[in-house]
Amino acid sequence: MWVDKREVGSLTSPSLGESTVDQAFWRWGNDIPRAILRKHVPGYTVIDNVILFNGSMNIVTDENDLFPPLQHMVLSTDLNVWKTITPQQARERIGSFGGRIRGVTWMAADSSPHNSTLFALWRTYSALDSGIDVDGATKLAPPRRLIYPYYGFFTDPNPEHADVTTRRQRVVNGIHPQLVKAAFPFMTVMYYEDWEDYHAMQVPFVIERLVVADRSAAQYGVRAQEPIYASAFKVNGASEHWWEPIRRSLATYFEAYGKDAPTTKVVTYVQRQSHTHGLRLSDKDHLALVDALHKLERDHGYEVHIVSNIDEEMSWSERMRAIARSSMMIGVHDSDLVDSMYMQRTPHTTLLEFFPPQTFSREQEIVASSVGIRYIAWRNDHVSHQTYLPLPAMASPGQLPPGWIAEWNEANQRYLFIETASGHTQWEEPVAPIAAPADMAPVAPSTHGGGKRRQYAAGQTQAYYAGDSASADSGYYAGGANDANLINQPAAAGGGQQLFTPGLAGENQFQAQQGGQQQPAYYQPDAGYGQQQQPQQQQPAYGGQSGVDGLTNQFSAMGMGGGQKQFQLNTINMLTTPPEPMELHRPPPEIRLPPGSCISPAPTAVADPSYQRLTLNAVPTTSSLLNKAKIPLALIITPYRTLDEGDEPIPLVTDVIARCRRCRMYINPYVQFIDGGIAGGAACAICPMRFPRCLIGTRRETSLATAGKRAELNHSVVEFVAPTEYMVRAPQPAVYIFLIDVSHAAVQSGMVATATRALLENLDRIPDEGNITKVGIICYDVSLYFFSMAPGSTDSTMLVVSDIDDVFLPKPADLLVNLSEARPAFEALLGRIGDMFQENSIIGSALGPALQAGSKLMAPIGGKILALSSSLPSVGEGSLKNREDPKILGTSKESSLLQAANSFYKTFAIDCSRAQVTVDMFLFSSGYQDVASLANLPHYTTGQTYYYPAFNAARSEDAIKFAHEFGEVLAMPIMLECITRVRASRGLRMASFHGNFFVRSTDLLAMPTVPENQSYAIEIDIEDTLTTPFVVIQSGGYGSSPPPIPQRVISQRCSRRLTKLPLLLCWRTRPSSALCRTKLEDARDYVFKKLVEIFVTYKSSMTAAGAGASAQLALAENLKMLPVLVLGILKNVGIRQSAQIPPDIRAYSQALLTSLPSQLLIPYLYPSFYALHTMPPEAGTVGEKGVIMPPPLPLTSERLERHGLFLIEDGQTIFLYVGRDAVPQLIMDVFDLPNYEVLRG
Repeated sequence: MWVDKREVGSLTSPSLGESTVDQAFWRWGNDIPRAILRKHVPGYTVIDNVILFNGSMNIVTDENDLFPPLQHMVLSTDLNVWKTITPQQARERIGSFGGRIRGVTWMAADSSPHNSTLFALWRTYSALDSGIDVDGATKLAPPRRLIYPYYGFFTDPNPEHADVTTRRQRVVNGIHPQLVKAAFPFMTVMYYEDWEDYHAMQVPFVIERLVVADRSAAQYGVRAQEPIYASAFKVNGASEHWWEPIRRSLATYFEAYGKDAPTTKVVTYVQRQSHTHGLRLSDKDHLALVDALHKLERDHGYEVHIVSNIDEEMSWSERMRAIARSSMMIGVHDSDLVDSMYMQRTPHTTLLEFFPPQTFSREQEIVASSVGIRYIAWRNDHVSHQTYLPLPAMASPGQLPPGWIAEWNEANQRYLFIETASGHTQWEEPVAPIAAPADMAPVAPSTHGGGKRRQYAAGQTQAYYAGDSASADSGYYAGGANDANLINQPAAAGGGQQLFTPGLAGENQFQAQQGGQQQPAYYQPDAGYGQQQQPQQQQPAYGGQSGVDGLTNQFSAMGMGGGQKQFQLNTINMLTTPPEPMELHRPPPEIRLPPGSCISPAPTAVADPSYQRLTLNAVPTTSSLLNKAKIPLALIITPYRTLDEGDEPIPLVTDVIARCRRCRMYINPYVQFIDGGIAGGAACAICPMRFPRCLIGTRRETSLATAGKRAELNHSVVEFVAPTEYMVRAPQPAVYIFLIDVSHAAVQSGMVATATRALLENLDRIPDEGNITKVGIICYDVSLYFFSMAPGSTDSTMLVVSDIDDVFLPKPADLLVNLSEARPAFEALLGRIGDMFQENSIIGSALGPALQAGSKLMAPIGGKILALSSSLPSVGEGSLKNREDPKILGTSKESSLLQAANSFYKTFAIDCSRAQVTVDMFLFSSGYQDVASLANLPHYTTGQTYYYPAFNAARSEDAIKFAHEFGEVLAMPIMLECITRVRASRGLRMASFHGNFFVRSTDLLAMPTVPENQSYAIEIDIEDTLTTPFVVIQSGGYGSSPPPIPQRVISQRCSRRLTKLPLLLCWRTRPSSALCRTKLEDARDYVFKKLVEIFVTYKSSMTAAGAGASAQLALAENLKMLPVLVLGILKNVGIRQSAQIPPDIRAYSQALLTSLPSQLLIPYLYPSFYALHTMPPEAGTVGEKGVIMPPPLPLTSERLERHGLFLIEDGQTIFLYVGRDAVPQLIMDVFDLPNYEVLRG
């Protein structure tokens, strides 16, 4: 229904479509019409002022970032036809004069039309009017024309060939011409020949409003198992009655209702018995169905129509008039069933679609549900799938084990199970005990509660399950070509249980989930079509799903279920379960993938969790479910961890890099080859690419037998040697600039002597393959000291720059030298620096100018600056003041000390990141050094911070610790100019990033150099409902170095359990970053409240205590160490409540919290605690896996003994606790002292 007014507002011009003859052409001069994007999802776009000129479609804009990529709008033709140009380019190429194509133009930019085109075009266009009402009234201007620019009116390209030329067929899998005239009588249909006329005119035409549909581009917006036009439903702003104007226009055209809609139920059966190809019912079943329909007509007063979709048997108008009157439509799976969208809209309007066994397709279901039609799929002689149907009937109470009853709980909208003998209640469905085989000895009952795996709500499952093979009795004849839209599902081997996932259910598993009852058919002999039998009880049946879509079952069913071994959900009482330290050292739960989800059976096909882990290994399907779970979804990656002894080396691929052309995913074990081999291509594991050639790159392998040996298909962690086209510039040499503080404090503490000696001893460990590594030294106090070293000589020249306000390089050459060529001079200089500044009495630090000088020295190349500082920067750029104030420690103002005091260190760090420069900080001050400000340098440049408070080289432990860590940094393999990107399945978005790096764009992490063993946390949002059974996440890092270091790619499919470690790795970043910018109290509250939310959610959703008070503190067994780890965060010096912790100690602790990998973070939060006076005899000896340690103890003061000796180690510091009553022999054995008093003295 159209109203006599035009839409007014921001979405259109008041004069849209209105013009007079003299307004057909106009001169716009320099004010060339600019394109305006109104609506867009991949494949479907509404855009104003597109200029057609010389065969190209021009989008004129100076704001490119406001428009989507062209391949997301049109992909069916050469993209050169579509161009995005600036206004200046438009004035030069197009000119200042042109014509108007007034009104709304629809364009189907496909190489051939499709029967869903009109449907998707209107859905896209209707999003401009959110006020379409139930009567179909709309303010939208009617479309004037529908253009097929790539589909000809003639089947022969040359209309001159009269003897062979035929006009286009009336239906070529496309829009019926009469349908267009009936629904849009004011719209002209134009074809390729008409479009060519515009091209030949050599005059630009401005299309006022263009609605473009392109099925190829739409594949960017749909998921697996979705029809291509489903992307159009994601255009926001549409009314729920969006289809009513078209449906009512067609009904009015046919006078289908007369004055009022039919009061009787109208059923239309679209039969295909005359077809010589495609699917149809057997003659026997067809006749039986026709007889049953006529019986309904006779006995119940139904209006029944048996129609054919062959024009020779029945005209299109006659068939559509019957459909427009119908409230139920029946037919065999075929594209013709899309006409069901024109049925009258009633509460019981239904489409019933017949499928052959072992097949199913969602196309008609999505069409029906999008316009408010109930959908039923009939397969394997029963209803196998339905949308918008009531819950099944009450299940038999006999399904429960003896002694159990189920009572409906109104408050929680779910069943509460009660054991009649004891009165025990629980939410979990009880299971009958399984008798042990006779040849097995009795097993003691477990001390943990046995949970039963629950499944997803039935209404959210898609019935893709296998049944019996088709036979003559199945009622189907498959004549001609098979329907390409059907999805063949093989039966389970050996009759085993089918895979059950969200969207994939096993045969009979769906019925068992419904309490063993078959779902009620829409047709009941006693009630007739459209009438449901009244349920005997008001509440949902036990065995069915609750009124909240089985939220509880979704929580407990966060698994892939079905064909593989299931994890048990065990609930424990935290009040009676003390923490067990050994739990922290056990490996995480194994990742169990559904059968067939991975090409390779090799264990290496699953990424080791030390490289990449999710906080939730079973990803919720919707963002609302994730929010209700109160658990963040985040990815923890440690892409470049050191390989431990015994670790399998990462395979190196030197062949052509195979990647998805669309989403750029690297080939991995989770792709699926098409047609049994590589020759047919592969289906991408992330994007919805359905075409065979999803992966690019040619290879010699032509079958899975040979492809199965490829490393990329057997390992989730691989390295590729990237070709030159991946490089922005030629590989640069590794460069190290050492900034050494030589002020009085640095010399007196022994830092200068220790640093130069450690550097000298580790020169051979510095990566220098190819002998191209460059080094340089700059010393500083309140001046800068440069050293010029000539290759082949042992001499060096010191150049002093006292003007630190305008830093410059005193000499253009020999300040940065080749390590191999100038090594004699470099070694000699390291040996003399300590003596050169031995008597230096200057107090002060020009760290900022020194950093600027180092950056200038290496700016053309990039590399690493290692800055050693022993005092607070006091002069020049970046000078800082002593902010430490004991009065504000422990107060709300303390967090101000944990923020950078000078913006120089952040801006300089970002400049360094852009110049591919990393800064590592080694801090040694005996007083306040403002670690919070200085730590910005490593944070934004992927560096590391090392802090040695009150360093004194006279203490051997200080010197050894620094020398060791400094040597490890020097020996670390260096990857330069690295970028890292994380790709994930459609529906997931990388939302926020935590760690030491600079976020160059929304999903690209810039890393000038990449240190080993640093972890990064990436929080993930669920943007769209996930319909696939599992998700794939792939992180890839690329860097360069001579010789080229390969790029590392990590692929992962999620498993099925939540684990405490990655969850903790995600939480640690919040209090140590954004929250600490406000108050430390907020950081503590954040962590504590998150833990409380998990307890509350688990109690209310997973335990019987959710119905009332309980004396238990319930939690899943695999999370039992989470509370004590959270306590470790709360007690960590970085955020704990105290007025005695120096701000530098807090800031350094927070730097560790944001970057430590899991193997170092756990002991830092929960230190290892050993009793040395009672350790077993084998402790301290060397075993197969290294030194045998004593058994760890829980961190509680109850374990301390006055006569004991205890060791506490957190990865940073080792403490020895000696009891005052320790026996003298113990003191003698350990410390070589006679007794405790002497040790204490």
